[in-house]
Amino acid sequence: MRYTAFILGILILMNIEGIAQKNLFSKNKREVTVTYPDSTVKAEIRTKKKRISCKDAVEYYWFFSDQIHKNLGSYTGNLLYGNYQVFSLDKKLITEGCFHKGVKNGNWKKWNPKTGYCISENWKNGKKNGYTTTFSNEGKIVSKVQYKNGLRHGTATYFQNDSIIKKIYRHDKIYEPAPKQKKTNCFKKLITKIKTKKQDAPEKKEKNNPGFLKKLKEKLFRKKTETDSKSTNHS
Repeated sequence: MRYTAFILGILILMNIEGIAQKNLFSKNKREVTVTYPDSTVKAEIRTKKKRISCKDAVEYYWFFSDQIHKNLGSYTGNLLYGNYQVFSLDKKLITEGCFHKGVKNGNWKKWNPKTGYCISENWKNGKKNGYTTTFSNEGKIVSKVQYKNGLRHGTATYFQNDSIIKKIYRHDKIYEPAPKQKKTNCFKKLITKIKTKKQDAPEKKEKNNPGFLKKLKEKLFRKKTETDSKSTNHS
């Protein structure tokens, strides 16, 4: 019984702590609406102004004087922090995503009212990371491109009619791997090496010395003559 009461007490405290943190965060942010000639933007901003260190190559979005601004590597005013939505004049959702400390984070989706295409992007710390997928208005995949640190890096697949085109990117440039060399059979390689050595080896001394056989014949002839001469004398 005591153990059950102890567990319930911990759960209640955790729930209270979670609600308190949520309320505290809600107090530190608010929703703003900005109207443009062709769209309406609803965004959440951080009301608590706590300066953060910015990265030079990252785009920061911020709110100031009833307008949403963006700058590379810096900001002023209130950073966008939370949900972000863009609506067309006829109230259709055309962009949806989330900001964290003024930069795009997580999954972002964009809808094109004219083509009906939907683009699903993945962001991390203000840069595209992961796959960016484009869908047709029928829900079919048109393209699927892999990104890393804001650059195309990895596999890119394009679906055109009945054909599929694949490309590989490295740091936003098309990567073409070097053709693989055919492996040579070790036994054949050894035979070729032996044949080459035989062809390059010098001929035997006898063949290179044309007078050798002649001298040998003369020597044998002299011995035979001397033998015949001795035989005649004995007779």
